[in-house]
Amino acid sequence: MATNVRIFDDAPEPEPEAIGQPVHQRRVSDRLLAAHNYAYATGNRRMADELRDILGLIERDERESYNRRGIDAVERAIRWVALVDARAAVEATEKAVS
Repeated sequence: MATNVRIFDDAPEPEPEAIGQPVHQRRVSDRLLAAHNYAYATGNRRMADELRDILGLIERDERESYNRRGIDAVERAIRWVALVDARAAVEATEKAVS
């Protein structure tokens, strides 16, 4: 059963240099923050601490270069640690109660 419907017929062809490129670019600090969060959440505290230190260096340079304001990546890392620790404390309390 054939149909003559062509889906996405008017979609533009991607530029040759765009093929294989990610949809959006992430800053190095965003990638380091994600790596830090993953390391901490999986229990690799030493690696998380090292990544947070590197993140602080890169964040400082990015703030100076781009005049950024607001919550920086190191503060986000600290908040993530607090969240993971609080979640672990709640789970431990629930386990002790039951």
